Amino acid sequence: MTILTVSAVRTNLYQLIDQVTESYRSIYITGKPTNAVLLSAEAREVIQETLHFLSLA
Repeated sequence: MTILTVSAVRTNLYQLIDQVTESYRSIYITGKPTNAVLLSAEAREVIQETLHFLSLA
């Protein structure tokens, strides 16, 4: 997993969006108050579908 600061993400946002879309790997973003994860929309949809199916079980 790639770990970047908010500043690094801000500088390279478009490139990072392409990276997560092509590789299906998320990027962990470290910030001072909180942290976040950048992932592709497709990966998010897969996670949402999986959670939905698990809730039906």
